[in-house]
Amino acid sequence: MSYTPPKYPAAIPSQTGPTPDLPNRIDDLDWLYAARYNELKLELIAVMTELGVLPKGSYADVAARLAAAIAIAAPTNGDMIIRSGGAWVSLPAGADGKILTMVSGAPAWAAAGGGGYVFRTGDLLFSLNLSAPSGFSDISTTYDNYFIRISKATPLSTGGSNTHSHSLQETNLPSHSHGYGTIAAAAESAHTHGVGSIAAANEEAHTHAIGTLALAAEAAHTHGISLTSGNESSHTHGAGSYGAASAGAHTHTVAMGVDGPEAPYAAQAPSAQGSITTSSDGAHSHSVSGSSGAGSSHSHSVSGTSAAGSSHTHTLSGAPGAGSAHTHSLSGSTAAGSSHTHTLSGSTAAVGSGTSFSGDNVPVWLGVRCYQKD
Repeated sequence: MSYTPPKYPAAIPSQTGPTPDLPNRIDDLDWLYAARYNELKLELIAVMTELGVLPKGSYADVAARLAAAIAIAAPTNGDMIIRSGGAWVSLPAGADGKILTMVSGAPAWAAAGGGGYVFRTGDLLFSLNLSAPSGFSDISTTYDNYFIRISKATPLSTGGSNTHSHSLQETNLPSHSHGYGTIAAAAESAHTHGVGSIAAANEEAHTHAIGTLALAAEAAHTHGISLTSGNESSHTHGAGSYGAASAGAHTHTVAMGVDGPEAPYAAQAPSAQGSITTSSDGAHSHSVSGSSGAGSSHSHSVSGTSAAGSSHTHTLSGAPGAGSAHTHSLSGSTAAGSSHTHTLSGSTAAVGSGTSFSGDNVPVWLGVRCYQKD
């Protein structure tokens, strides 16, 4: 077979045999043809092309570099040598159905159509498919009917309960009221409460009708009078039926007057004019009985107050008339009086139904299958 250089890298040119590709030559015996020179040159260029520039890389030589690449621990079929972190490392063979893709600038295996994400051991995959993909284990049965909770706890740790209860306190209840129900005050002995500090609020001026008030019958009694009559215009009363009572023996002095020509002397003292004297009994009085005439119709104004008389009270019974509808506001409190208690029996009317309530722990949900990366 004729030799057509270069054979490398598909084959290595032979140097022995009946017709070697590159036979040995002896100095001063064999002629060196230009064709042989060119054959050697082509083979050399083929080797350099195969190895590339600086084939030893960061190693001492090409052999050291090749040794490092071959020295990968426990290599298996399908492993690949890739450059990572400034050194040559092994990329294990991918699982069936996986494709080789680039993730963050480095080769990695990924599920076909997975967008390039490489699942790590322990990663979870939620799917509507009923079977786990290659490289995943189905953990749906282990965690059936569990909810997922974001937590800093150990992954796949569990907790919670399918049931719950509530303990209500008074402060948890909304504002509400109860009817009177059957509450009744027990019979108490008669007692009173002091007025205490109760005060009526200022009300607008108003009146109450007399209603059914009546004055209770009182024992006979009198009231003194300290009345004074008011000033009246000048007027007279008729004599009416006055009569003088009979008096004892007594005298009256009568002054004498002068008539006729002696009249100018009428102004003289009685002793000068003359007098008639009956028997003298000294100072005395006459009592007069009867009443004065009414005179023309008129009235007198009297002001003052009646005297209180001896201490006494009047009792009113009945109730005042309601008058127009109105209310009075009282503020304050009654006095405590002597220490005592009132007893109430019965119960307030029920407001709620009295039945217990329960809650459902499970909201509306969507079921999916969960697969974990092996």
